[in-house]
Amino acid sequence: MLAVKPSYIVFSQNGLSEGRYLIDVATDQGRDQIYFSVPPDFFAHNDSVAAALATLCGSKYDSIQFNFSVSSQCCEAISERTGSQVSALDTGSCRSPGRNIGLNFSGGFDSLASYILAPEQLRIAAAFGGRYDREREFFETLSPEIICATDFRQKGYADHDWLFMYAIPLLYSDYLDLGRVGSGVIFEATLHNYRSTKEQASGARRWQAFFEAVGLSETSLTRGLTEFGTAQLILHHMPEVVDRSIRSLARPGSEKSLRKRLLVDVSRHGAGGPAPDFESYDYPKKKLNYGESYAIDFLAALFVQLYGPEVVSRWMNQLDRLNIDALKRIDTEWIFRYNPIFIEDIPGDLRPSVMARMSVAGIEPFRQSDWQHYHAFRKILADFHR
Repeated sequence: MLAVKPSYIVFSQNGLSEGRYLIDVATDQGRDQIYFSVPPDFFAHNDSVAAALATLCGSKYDSIQFNFSVSSQCCEAISERTGSQVSALDTGSCRSPGRNIGLNFSGGFDSLASYILAPEQLRIAAAFGGRYDREREFFETLSPEIICATDFRQKGYADHDWLFMYAIPLLYSDYLDLGRVGSGVIFEATLHNYRSTKEQASGARRWQAFFEAVGLSETSLTRGLTEFGTAQLILHHMPEVVDRSIRSLARPGSEKSLRKRLLVDVSRHGAGGPAPDFESYDYPKKKLNYGESYAIDFLAALFVQLYGPEVVSRWMNQLDRLNIDALKRIDTEWIFRYNPIFIEDIPGDLRPSVMARMSVAGIEPFRQSDWQHYHAFRKILADFHR
């Protein structure tokens, strides 16, 4: 039996050239180069560079090597995240925290909502090129503080770890003097958020130690909001960008485009506006099957509760798997409120203004009566997603 050769990746800094920060990549499969666009006065701590590049690795490689100095603390955090043996050319100093807050910014509903909650955040947008150019066309109109073009996603380096979305904020953390970094992650983004206590939900986010190793704390302000909450924020604070944001996110006729349009119209209805006109939507040609996607199932079940299975059957099959009678007994007003388990995720210096911006848009923390309905909804979803 032939022995399997260890897989490896080696990163080398190759300097600046024509506004691009170049990184040479060598693996057991061959050689490559990736780039990040940067301003002429760009600078970065080596730990920030190493952490950014580590987000492109996931658990794909047995060993990760940096041909530059990296602190032992950063190497250990990368090893814990990736499960790889990590080495560097030399042992460097640790990065110190900065003063500012960075925000992963795509121009989508979730990152827009996060920016609305704290406009002091520095918006950092990734221009991935190719099919993502539609995003760039929109977010450029909002003048984010940083727009960084890169080719790593087109070359497949975003396939190994969802943390790739933080590669650019990590790379820019010294240039922007960042001490905190976040994204528009929302309540239904992960099953972990459904854990019943703050300790359980926070304990599932062990990856936060990865940021702490490079002098950053993870600060996402929208974790307690559902997609209905983010839509409600945008409708109140920035209604003029709704249509353009939807067009930037998805092509017309796609499930994602339909879902975002429904979110807006249902949120508008919940705030006293007209009911959605289900005859006017552009439905996907191929129906989805209930039970295959957690995020989609979450919303579909809510739409069933609000408007009935006949409406939702226009774009989804197998709704008979749902306990419709149990759904009808659930009050879903909590979907327009903020889950208070996550209030402590909002830093104390930001909390009063963040909660005030929610309140003015009609978003308040859960009421005591919401919890029984929330748990009943969790129980329904648990039949499909454990």
